[in-house]
Amino acid sequence: MKFLRILATVLFVLLAVLSACTGKESSKAAPVAVNGVLDLRNWNIEKDGPVKLQGQWDFYWKDFVSPDAFSGVNVPVPTVYANVPGFWKNIRIGGKNLPVEGFATYHLRILLNRAGRDLVIKHHTIHTAHRMFINGILKGQDGKLAVTAGDEIPDNLPDVVDAGIDKNVMDVVIHVSNFSSFNCGLGETIKIGVKKQILDTWRKALYVDVFLKGSIIVIGLFYLIIYLFRRQDRANLLFGVFCLMLALIIESIGENYFYRLMLPGVPYKVRLVLNDCCVFLAVAVFTSFIRELFPLETPRIFVKAVWMVSLLFSAATLVFPSIIYVRLLIYYQFFIIIPWGIILTGMIIIAVIRKREAAIIVLSGFALLFLSTAGDILSLNAIISSFSIPYMQFGIFFFIMCMASALALRMTRAFRAQEILSEKLTVKSRELTEKNIELDNDIAIRIQTERELTDTRNYLDNVFNSLSSILASADSSGRITQWNTRAETFTGIKEEDAKGLYLWDCLTFLKEFRDDIMNVINERNPRMFDNINNEETSGRYFKITLSPLKFSDSGGVVVSAEDCTELVMKEKQLRHAQKMETIGTLAGGLAHDFNNVLAGIIGPISLIQYKMDAHGVPDKEFMEKQLSVMSVSANRAADMIKQLLAVSKRREMDFTAIDLNDSIRNVLAICENSIDKAIKIKVSYSSKAVVLGDQTQIEQVLLNLCVNAVHAMTIMRPDNDPYKGELSVSIEKFKTDPVFCLNHQEALSGEYWRLSVQDTGVGMTEDIKAKIFDPFFTTKEIDKGTGLGLSMVYSIVKQHKGFMSVYSEPMIGSQFNIFLPSIEDMLMRNEKVSDKLVHLDGKTVLIVDDEAFIRDSLRTMAEEFGLKAIDAPDGEEALLIFEKEKDSIDIVILDMMMPKKSGRQTMKEMMDMKKDVRIIISSGFSRDDRVESMISLGAKAFIHKPYTIEKLNEALKEAFLVK
Repeated sequence: MKFLRILATVLFVLLAVLSACTGKESSKAAPVAVNGVLDLRNWNIEKDGPVKLQGQWDFYWKDFVSPDAFSGVNVPVPTVYANVPGFWKNIRIGGKNLPVEGFATYHLRILLNRAGRDLVIKHHTIHTAHRMFINGILKGQDGKLAVTAGDEIPDNLPDVVDAGIDKNVMDVVIHVSNFSSFNCGLGETIKIGVKKQILDTWRKALYVDVFLKGSIIVIGLFYLIIYLFRRQDRANLLFGVFCLMLALIIESIGENYFYRLMLPGVPYKVRLVLNDCCVFLAVAVFTSFIRELFPLETPRIFVKAVWMVSLLFSAATLVFPSIIYVRLLIYYQFFIIIPWGIILTGMIIIAVIRKREAAIIVLSGFALLFLSTAGDILSLNAIISSFSIPYMQFGIFFFIMCMASALALRMTRAFRAQEILSEKLTVKSRELTEKNIELDNDIAIRIQTERELTDTRNYLDNVFNSLSSILASADSSGRITQWNTRAETFTGIKEEDAKGLYLWDCLTFLKEFRDDIMNVINERNPRMFDNINNEETSGRYFKITLSPLKFSDSGGVVVSAEDCTELVMKEKQLRHAQKMETIGTLAGGLAHDFNNVLAGIIGPISLIQYKMDAHGVPDKEFMEKQLSVMSVSANRAADMIKQLLAVSKRREMDFTAIDLNDSIRNVLAICENSIDKAIKIKVSYSSKAVVLGDQTQIEQVLLNLCVNAVHAMTIMRPDNDPYKGELSVSIEKFKTDPVFCLNHQEALSGEYWRLSVQDTGVGMTEDIKAKIFDPFFTTKEIDKGTGLGLSMVYSIVKQHKGFMSVYSEPMIGSQFNIFLPSIEDMLMRNEKVSDKLVHLDGKTVLIVDDEAFIRDSLRTMAEEFGLKAIDAPDGEEALLIFEKEKDSIDIVILDMMMPKKSGRQTMKEMMDMKKDVRIIISSGFSRDDRVESMISLGAKAFIHKPYTIEKLNEALKEAFLVK
């Protein structure tokens, strides 16, 4: 705080000095030029002070009008009146802005109240070459004017021009050409005043300019010299270089006395390139300087990006013509410096919040520098009114003082810390001398400790080798460093032979996990894989755990492969048992509904028979009506059987792209026919909800949750509470966020499908909810539940890379949410065969089925397609017929389950007789592993009983299409 008070005092004093040096402006409103005439007849220049030549000047585009043309009566008509100060690129002629490149004449007639012998005109810079005439006499010139880019020699140094005349009318004519700068014309203030006033003000400005630039140069050289003696602190080097760059930049916006006095022959383009390169590179140098001060708050990638941009702009400055790279400077100012300043200010504010050393001093100086620079940029581009250059320079000087103070404070504390460290080292050196004496006495203890460490290592090796799991450790490249006895037994490779080999070359079942192993080594995050069973595990299941060696600098991994075959088998048995429990729960309702279906078949049949006995053949309309009822009922019965088979079949998980909407429809088709009618079902589907999973297992999960929900609204209610409630099943897309992942440890960032099952049943308390996924835990009465349902649900969801959440309140209800990872762009389309029936005239089909009515039905259907049909009641007779007629038989429809000889054996013997025989297999079972096995042996198609004539026709077409 003391430093800030001192700094504020210095700032106030310097501000007062600068205010005095810049001169006083008159409080009286100065006249403004109108239509090319500035009337100063009511203005006393000696008393009221100098006047800015601002307002409307005559402007002649692309014409160097002779000064003599304004001495007569017929003054040339201007192209337009131009506002001065202002660049001609902002002048509109014919509805368009003038281009930057070009040449023009400015003219202003000044009416004085006396002869102006002692008057002078002071201008800052005129872009980029000009000559000034007063009453026809050439008074000043910068550069060489031209009408084309190649002939111009640009220059724009500030100057004071003797404007003395013997008349009270002054014609000021300025010829300007610009083919080198983005700013063009009279863009900065021009003043007229008494010579003494103007020169006094100019001298004071020069004194301040010299003082500020000299101070900055001295400070820069000082820190460069410090760096030569203390090279470990790059901040001194960067700050010294930055100060010298700032001095050159200030020189270009000041009076340019350095170039006038020291280097008068330096061309304008060299000064421009030097200035622009300093502007570009100063930003990068200062960013690196801030990085040295606050490394944790200034990202390295940000510093590299700034350097890259600065170097690119600097290279463009050296390569391209000035008219191009000066445009780059404009873009650099608006799109680089201002965003850069805002970002860097934010970083320094963070350093202040974190209480970094000297951060508040750096922030104070940089804030003033940034505001001064932004004001200069906006003023230079005529976005705001003219910004005072002395205040700009003062802002830079104050900034330099703040940075120097921060570095001085930093060095002072560093030197103090070095002194303290030196004192501590002296004490430590004394202590180390004493310790060396003690260490000589500790050698025996060290030897004993090493012996104990050896014993400990041997003990750990024994533990390592006594574990039943396969254990191996590897280095950062995946090469084995340790190998236990169980690994030797499983692979037959001794530890000394395994060391140095890659893990996946010795434990071949790890080949598919090679990338995972390397990720664990590099990222040092453990990974676990359950129930791994591939071609290299010899039919066994393993739980594989990959753990990083975190204590090792070079990194490594420990692989544990635990044989869990028995556990997997038991889990499959439990899961199947739980399926049977669910089916048993639904059996009563399904039986009732199945009887209703049978009624829809038996009733119409008996009615047809009655009609035929009583009245003969019924009419067509009556028959079509009864057959329609029978067809609907039969299809409904077939769908019910398919659902039961899908839920109850026992097989390995088959992960494919599935639509959860289909799973919901399949499960609700069962529930609607089996649950109590007092329970209302509400379902909300989504667009195609594609996940990677096993459809049977997902449907088992959903069916378990629906059954539990129904129980919560029926059998689990108190005795006096009637059965009632609403079962809601919904699905929606859900995207996780960091807060959600924090509250759900199993969740990963990404998109999930949330499958919700909600009921209005008895609900659960918090203590019960904490146990619901434990095996054999149940709140149902004895014989009404095994407690395996939710345990299996949790296991299946986990195997699908998903997770669950549960919400429940007693006597209000429960909601189970299942989150499964979403996959997009999966092909969920099934190829469809044309609906048009195909005719196979002249071909012969052999029908093999142990049911006579099925054979008769198939024969009739086949004859409708033009097929000649032969039938057999079992496999043995079918083989006898096929052996005699194999040359004429084109296709075989074969039942899988038959007496005497199975469908599989019959097919194999037929294919031995005729390799290209086309066989369609038929079964009342769903398409399971047995069906897939026969398809792999050569069957062309599969048709599921019962089937319609259309389904049979599709199977025939598929069989003839498959080669």
